[in-house]
Amino acid sequence: MENELTTALAGVREAFARYPRRAATRDRLLRAWERDYDSPWADDLARAYDLLRY
Repeated sequence: MENELTTALAGVREAFARYPRRAATRDRLLRAWERDYDSPWADDLARAYDLLRY
C-alpha cells in the first residue's frame, strides 16, 4: 500500500511540475501581457512567460 501511495504522489508531483510549462499556459501569459502591457504588473507577466519558455 505504501509503494502505491508513493508512486501516486510522484505522479501528482510530476503533473504539477509540467502544468505551468504547457503551451496553453504560456499563451495565456503572452495574451495577458499583450492586453496589459502598460500596467504595473506587465513586467511580472513577461518574466513569468520567459521563465516558462525553457
